[in-house]
Amino acid sequence: MTFDPDKNLTLAYNHLNKPTLATFNGTSPLKTIEWVYDATGNKLKKLVKSGGAIQYTQHYSAGIEYRQGATGAPVIEAIYHPEGRVFYTSATTSRYEYSIRDHLGNTRLTFSDLNNNNKVDITTTTSNEVLQENHYYPFGLGTNGVWMNSATSLDNLYQYNGKELNNDWGLNMIDYGARMYMADLGRWGGVDALAEKYAGWSGYNYVLGNPVVFMDPDGREIWIAYGDNQRVRYDNGNLYNEDGSSYDGDDAFVGQVFSHLNRIGEAKAGQQVLSELTGSDDIFNILNVGTRHGGMEYRDTESGGNIAAGFLMQSGLATDESLNEANRIDALSNELLHGFQSIHGEGGAADLNKEFASDLFSRAVLQDLGYDEYLSITQSQWGNPSTQKGQQLNQNMATLLSAPNFDPELYRETVKLFPKAGPRGAFYKSRGIPTKVGKNGVAISRLFPLTNQ
Repeated sequence: MTFDPDKNLTLAYNHLNKPTLATFNGTSPLKTIEWVYDATGNKLKKLVKSGGAIQYTQHYSAGIEYRQGATGAPVIEAIYHPEGRVFYTSATTSRYEYSIRDHLGNTRLTFSDLNNNNKVDITTTTSNEVLQENHYYPFGLGTNGVWMNSATSLDNLYQYNGKELNNDWGLNMIDYGARMYMADLGRWGGVDALAEKYAGWSGYNYVLGNPVVFMDPDGREIWIAYGDNQRVRYDNGNLYNEDGSSYDGDDAFVGQVFSHLNRIGEAKAGQQVLSELTGSDDIFNILNVGTRHGGMEYRDTESGGNIAAGFLMQSGLATDESLNEANRIDALSNELLHGFQSIHGEGGAADLNKEFASDLFSRAVLQDLGYDEYLSITQSQWGNPSTQKGQQLNQNMATLLSAPNFDPELYRETVKLFPKAGPRGAFYKSRGIPTKVGKNGVAISRLFPLTNQ
């Protein structure tokens, strides 16, 4: 968006499609907002002007913000962290402010123990230590009401989804990093960089019209959600908190996901899939929730995908723990491949091609990791060895798993055979999943050879 007639606002952008200048036409003196970025698009400062004269400058430096008035040097204003911020009431005096957020990361309540009595006082207006109360319409516009707010405290502007509200001169846009969002319209100010993945939706839509369930954080990550609206980022065998510090917690679900992702990363194809997922423009969330069928499930989202992985917390049915571990790796690998398919243009509704590819990938991972007993026990799920079609499917899969290069004709033949040769394919067919054979450019072809063998 370059012009908003409702606000008589003109916007200019740089080569990274980041807004650099907002001009409020018709105001006297002329009101403007300028943004300055580094070469990679990280915001460095914001200059708020009236008639060309600077009113104030906000400086940004990795979670630390400085405020500079019309004159004088920048003074530290706040240090932001996952629990809230350290707010400086002067250059030498600060206080801890804590924020309570909901499941979407929206800041709902900000408080501080101003009198150091180890409790939050909300009984009278003179001693009220609730500094800020926020409520929102579904798409993020703040609602008016008799909320608790401190007249003497500078508002924490990181509100809806935990993103910064720019309300200078009535701009009222939320900075998500990649784009500016207009909560009053429920639309982005710029086109989605991944708009080709959502041809049926406007490139300006926000979370596919479902803001109660989804949010759109900007990034290139695999996130593990746990506890009370907490999450950690998985990257190359390491875990990081949202502020970038190393995770050293002991949450059981995080531990299970972490160990299984690392194990999958030891396999040739597994390492490539994890590398591409963490390096893509999408965000993938691994959630401690169950599914209707008791296993795991992948669903595309506007910003990437979600994996329901509560299955990892189940104890397993086998007395041999290595078989239970193989079963969990099998399930998680399967859903990770769906994410890989999504970033390579094969997102959307399930079909037999994608289901077979994910099964083939998970078996390649298990083969590389040496779970031979599990592979032998479960082989009949793919091809029934007592039937000719089942034997042919098993033979084709073995050939694909050991092939140095992708054979499109063999792959297409095997996908066609898949729903007719054993219980696994028959199960997918019974669920009404359409039969759609692979083409030469299927995502899994990028992973060949699938194994180290």
